[in-house]
Amino acid sequence: MKTTTKKRIGIVAVSSLGLVSIVLLSSFIAFKGSGLNRPFQSEELIEYAKNNILPTLKEKRENFDLYLNNEEKQKVAELQQRLSDLHAERNEYFWQRPGYGRYRGESRPEITDEQREQFQAHMKERRLIMTEAWAIADTHEIEIESILS
Repeated sequence: MKTTTKKRIGIVAVSSLGLVSIVLLSSFIAFKGSGLNRPFQSEELIEYAKNNILPTLKEKRENFDLYLNNEEKQKVAELQQRLSDLHAERNEYFWQRPGYGRYRGESRPEITDEQREQFQAHMKERRLIMTEAWAIADTHEIEIESILS
């Protein structure tokens, strides 16, 4: 079955809803706790996301979970945990990086080779996690399309 670009985008959205919701929530918490004062970190934005976006994602995800068998549910939970741990670990070293929090146009200190390698390792691990998530999504393509329509 040939899938259009629009349907592929929808498949991506639903297949990674759980992963995205964890990342969104942890990002909002991290931004709120960082002490940085940027316009996109306003209390209204955080409240809107908690009240409108996350419940919708949760509802769609619960509908998708009905199609998963127990093994796939365990795998998704494992992937969510791995992604959450990876995100927390990255934030731990990223927030401590000298010069973080500067605004556009200001110079930022160069990162060390060790920091670059650490970042690349994190990105590779994230890519591997998402590849595993895509494998599950690909097996449930028809179900995902029905949830989105």
